[in-house]
Amino acid sequence: LMHLDTVKGSNQVFLADLLSANLQKMYEEHHVDSSLILRGLVFCRDMLLRQGYEEVPRHYLSNMLDLTKKAIVLVAGTQDIGILKQRVWAARDLCEMLTCETMLVLSGIRPSFETEAAIKHESKRMLNLFCEKGDPPQNVSLYNIVLESESRKTTENIEKFLALDIFSPKVEYNIFLVSSNFHLVRLSSIFEERIKNQHGLQINSIILVGPERLDEIGRASKRGAYVKQMFFEIYLEALKYMVLAEKTNSSK
Repeated sequence: LMHLDTVKGSNQVFLADLLSANLQKMYEEHHVDSSLILRGLVFCRDMLLRQGYEEVPRHYLSNMLDLTKKAIVLVAGTQDIGILKQRVWAARDLCEMLTCETMLVLSGIRPSFETEAAIKHESKRMLNLFCEKGDPPQNVSLYNIVLESESRKTTENIEKFLALDIFSPKVEYNIFLVSSNFHLVRLSSIFEERIKNQHGLQINSIILVGPERLDEIGRASKRGAYVKQMFFEIYLEALKYMVLAEKTNSSK
């Protein structure tokens, strides 16, 4: 048992990592089956709906968005090559669907300063993956692809992105955040919090794009590493809400 007063900051991260690692082990040893992945994705979808986002089929976007607005697509990196491919290919599909001028930002380097990281330079690897499927779409020239090569964690993905010299106060943007469905909960929360202080940035719409689909669960990885990353995010959000709920009840 752990008192809620101790479940904050780095303790939340530690506990979420511990719980998700244990669940990964159970999954790999077949103590839980792959239906766990679907339940996790449903939980993440429902979290985003509670944040106020609307679930929309991707092919409807062109009818719903004002495509006269400039699009900026941010793709968050990861050290898992399988998950990284999913994110980049989702971004590629999105860019091919958009008809407006589009800027692509590939964000991330590696989690720490250690050189033993599986992927030494996430944004460069993402660029290679993006171009593996052919030349960039006409609306995304190589001049419109930015490698953000400093961020090592999710908060920095957003902070470094917003610090880039790519925004004009005279332009209204559609911002697309691309990541795994389970990561979009935290990525979008941090983005929404940071733009409150981003004076002069005009945003028409925030659109979240993930590669997984609940009606095509085969698109989600069945590997233990995927389970761990997904439930790390779920446990982290759950711990934050537990602490927030405790504080709210204590103040009444």
